[in-house]
Amino acid sequence: MEHGQPPLNPSERAAKDAAEMTEKVPLPEEVRRAQTRTNWVFRAQVAAVFLIVSILSIADQAEIIPAMAPFTASPIFPYLHEPHDVVALIACLFAAHFFGARIGRAATLYFLAIHIPYAAIVIPRGELPEILRLLFMGGAALFAVQLIAIRRRIESQLSDLALSDPLTSVANSRYFVAELGKMLAQTRRYSVQGSILFMDLDGFKAVNERLGHPGADHVLRSVATQLRRGVRETDLLARMGGDEFAVLLPYTDRGRAVHVAERLLDSLHRLKLTGEAKGLRISASIGVAGFPEDGTAVEELLAAADRAMYLAKELGRGQVVEVRTPSPGASAEAPS
Repeated sequence: MEHGQPPLNPSERAAKDAAEMTEKVPLPEEVRRAQTRTNWVFRAQVAAVFLIVSILSIADQAEIIPAMAPFTASPIFPYLHEPHDVVALIACLFAAHFFGARIGRAATLYFLAIHIPYAAIVIPRGELPEILRLLFMGGAALFAVQLIAIRRRIESQLSDLALSDPLTSVANSRYFVAELGKMLAQTRRYSVQGSILFMDLDGFKAVNERLGHPGADHVLRSVATQLRRGVRETDLLARMGGDEFAVLLPYTDRGRAVHVAERLLDSLHRLKLTGEAKGLRISASIGVAGFPEDGTAVEELLAAADRAMYLAKELGRGQVVEVRTPSPGASAEAPS
């Protein structure tokens, strides 16, 4: 809070928090580095393929361009002949790109298994250039397939870094907001129901001061594991930042979402921590909002759940509070 400004009330605070959550979060440094590596691998892969095609296509050009006729008498010409094999190897690379590196690698080995014995039988003894050319082409194709495999692996790591929280391994706020937006789009079109839980660990600042950052991180990981055990596979658990977590409950009305929140809260009370945190009792304040009744826009719904969570803290913490549809002269929230 800036000096001289009045403190925000819970509604204003919730709206501010929701706006910050829906802002575009900059990618972490490790994600940017991984993106750079992916770009270089992709460029190397494309360059390798084009280099192979260009070199091995010279033989065809020499046969059809009169000015290059002397090239056909060159000792290296036999190594560059039969460029139709390049088409087969490019097909192997396409297979690796679209169907996976394992398939592309198998296709390339199959190509070599067919052509090398054929070349050894058909080519007169002493003419080894054909076999060497096939080996060179096949080796280059296998190398390009390996580059594709590396790129796929980096892309998978990129996806994990961009969508998950590095400390707890649950979804991050970026992914949660995106998935909530998709769910609300279904709500606006098909009138489906759903709910979100927004929770903040009670007294976590004191935990951080007592245990330090490593100990507090251990507590957050334990909390995330405990919460993950209490939600369905179709639900989405996310760490929104600091000691705040959220759960997206698709196709779950607000009444059932309250029961889910109470069950999660009870599981946190029963959480047994180890190490320096042994004996520490974990509690949380949870706000519950449902859609479409509490909002059909991401920022609106997050603000509603955040307001309910702040009210839970004001009512004594360790409680579940759901958003209530306001009636004339009534508050917009009430305890569950």
